[in-house]
Amino acid sequence: MATTPKITTISNYVKDTTLPLINGTGNYNFNLTNISRDYMAPNDVQASQFPAAFILTDGPNLWAPLTALEYSTGNAPQDITLGYVLRIIGYVKVDDPGDQQKTGALTNEMNKLISDIVIAMNSDRALGGNVDAVTLLGTDTSLEFWQQNIGVVEVWFSLKYDINPTNGVT
Repeated sequence: MATTPKITTISNYVKDTTLPLINGTGNYNFNLTNISRDYMAPNDVQASQFPAAFILTDGPNLWAPLTALEYSTGNAPQDITLGYVLRIIGYVKVDDPGDQQKTGALTNEMNKLISDIVIAMNSDRALGGNVDAVTLLGTDTSLEFWQQNIGVVEVWFSLKYDINPTNGVT
């Protein structure tokens, strides 16, 4: 039987269990209507699919040897900020164009989505037992699509976990 890479299992857990917590109840501002591991550009998301979140694991990731057979994410096994980088890209849209550059309406919505993502990702710091630690690394916002009333957020997390390729665990 083929091995499922740990990062695939983790990404699916975030998609199927963690981000669906963002449902507009309790501490959450939004109800995510589109959660995917397949990236879409903001202009490709239909109006009914906002707010949306996309889970990305592309980009370079370092590994540190633990033993002759085991590896840990990141280049320092004890540093939880140096793990496998998981990025969540989120989109929000405001209905009333207004004058977002003066009122901050779109920026406020972006900040709320960042808050929702951070709260959800900290609801289970082991992501179903798949990681040793989840650490918030940074956030970013973009008003690049403000003329379409769309705000873009990006939240980076470090995922700390170990693998043993000789046991079929990657």
